Amino acid sequence: MHIQFAELPVFDQDRAKAFYTRHFACKVAADEKMGDSGWRWIELKFPGAVTNLHFVR
Repeated sequence: MHIQFAELPVFDQDRAKAFYTRHFACKVAADEKMGDSGWRWIELKFPGAVTNLHFVR
């Protein structure tokens, strides 16, 4: 058994996505629009890790 997601509160999804992909070599596992609010489901995968990072408000 493992934890599938770790949630990280962020104000700016694009800035957080750029930071984690640039500095931690994360790969984008998902980036999908969620409703009309402009918020997206973004899921990042760390190299060699089982748990993905998910941005929340």
